[in-house]
Amino acid sequence: MRIVVASTYVPFRKGGELTVVHHLAAALSARAYQVETVLVPLDSQRPAIMEETLAIRSLDLTESSGNKIDLLITLRTPAHAIRHPNKVAWCCQHHRRPGFDVCYLPEARRIYATSKAVAKRLKQSSDIDVHGVVYPCLFQPERFHSADFGDYFLYVSRLYPCKRQALAIQAMKYVRSPFRLVLAGQAEPAAYAAELQRLVRLLDLEDRVQLLGWVSEGEKATLLANACAALYLPTDADSCGYATLEAFQARKPVITLADSGGPTEVIEDAFNGLIVEPQAEALAAAMEKLWAAKMKAALMGRNAFDTIRLHNIGWERVLEALVA
Repeated sequence: MRIVVASTYVPFRKGGELTVVHHLAAALSARAYQVETVLVPLDSQRPAIMEETLAIRSLDLTESSGNKIDLLITLRTPAHAIRHPNKVAWCCQHHRRPGFDVCYLPEARRIYATSKAVAKRLKQSSDIDVHGVVYPCLFQPERFHSADFGDYFLYVSRLYPCKRQALAIQAMKYVRSPFRLVLAGQAEPAAYAAELQRLVRLLDLEDRVQLLGWVSEGEKATLLANACAALYLPTDADSCGYATLEAFQARKPVITLADSGGPTEVIEDAFNGLIVEPQAEALAAAMEKLWAAKMKAALMGRNAFDTIRLHNIGWERVLEALVA
């Protein structure tokens, strides 16, 4: 079977939108499907989004060099606009501007969402019902393991204002225990890293907070293996996030916020992590709580690992939905 995985992406951004495309293509290839990816650069904030959508609509992915393309899988709006008689949409985000989804998604033979949050937004904004929720998963989960509960909390994510790394830094001002905060990820915009570093200096936290920038996959796995716990603090996210899944695979509990959206679908307070209000003091108290009860944190980490199975997060579920 010939399959094309099509999506849009923001150039020069190392984010989850490209990761899920590449991981899906690799998982399909590992099962002997012939797979190609079609990635269209797109900045959804530009005023020309309507014109760019019409350009994407004009793409013909029904065949290539006389060979029929059997299946088109689309991931990010407005890639769903591409025509194909056998199209399956795996909605990794919900475009906040009305009109996009209702125009093109109903053409798909099946529609899945990557979270309950995305499914809810599709229903509310466009009256589109999905066939189910299929969570993204890690391509090589065995890379992540647990070594020890070290003296730091780890937040691995793109450095971006809506990810609220600044709130994590502010929380350290209220921490009295001798643990550190380690932040890793590429900044977007680049000036945001300097802004965070200024905040660290302003709060006199140079010896308590470390900004590593972008780290390799191997470095990330090692950092997670030795962390006390992980943080993931987005604002109203469309998915549970790779940061959550990677921490779960490393048997680490995850602290998130009550208004973080997707992560709260798989993080259960006091079971596999903590869910607190989006306030620096509350976040500090949560970190102190896990630091003071490492045996309980270890138990929550084991529960976090089991959560992957409990929510049926894996490639068998993904491919069963998208290809079957």
